Amino acid sequence: MVQEGVLPRFVYKFRSFDEYFDDIIKCNQLWFSSPLDFNDPFDCNCCFYSNEYSQDSKFWDNPIFIEELKNMSEIPINDEIIEITKKIATANFNQNPGKFDSFIRAAHDHFLNESSMCCFSKNWSNILQWSHYADSHKGIALKFDILKDKSFFNFPFNVIYTKEFPVVDYYNDEKVENYKKSTLTKAIDWSYEEEVRIVKEEKSGNQFFSKSSLIEIIFGVNCEESQIDRIMKLAIDFGYSHVKFYKTVKMPARYGLIKTEL
Repeated sequence: MVQEGVLPRFVYKFRSFDEYFDDIIKCNQLWFSSPLDFNDPFDCNCCFYSNEYSQDSKFWDNPIFIEELKNMSEIPINDEIIEITKKIATANFNQNPGKFDSFIRAAHDHFLNESSMCCFSKNWSNILQWSHYADSHKGIALKFDILKDKSFFNFPFNVIYTKEFPVVDYYNDEKVENYKKSTLTKAIDWSYEEEVRIVKEEKSGNQFFSKSSLIEIIFGVNCEESQIDRIMKLAIDFGYSHVKFYKTVKMPARYGLIKTEL
């Protein structure tokens, strides 16, 4: 998808110099967070348009629910048990529509709890991102080449920004469309981030990236010289001799940033 221009080849990770930063360089790993822990309470959230379909047994043929039923069960489930469960569910949810909504929400939350994501940007020069995610321009931006680590960047997605709250129709929508609406859609207010999201079907934790995929380290306008020297030495000591180092500088008489090579 990179070759077709759907996704960018280069993405950027903004970071502050917190207690965990050095491990990114030393251990070549990045943290993947649970979507349930994101700072935006609307992220990975949506409405489910489905009540009228709970009475239709065909609804339960949806592979999403069959897969979720197997995941949520503590015992092995065969086709016979699935068919019985579908009949019981159709009758039960027909009488209790509220329970049907709760089931769908629980299935969605279970998926989120069993997955993790790492967020990047297409744009290194956005002033707001430096302010919000790189300690008021005192931090750093790491530039990665997606094509140099296809294992780490195996499931990259562009985030979709919209004014309308996403509504998921599990009965009629395609699985890919449902996935985009439920996990890749954010309010238009966040569009300045130009986010690319990497998804792993694993719980939150660190994931290793290839050192060759990190190709630039960009220091913020307000980054201290002592910190710059320390990080440059750290990177060289831990096998990043190929990395180029840059320092951001304010454009004269304009709202913008440029970067100069160190």
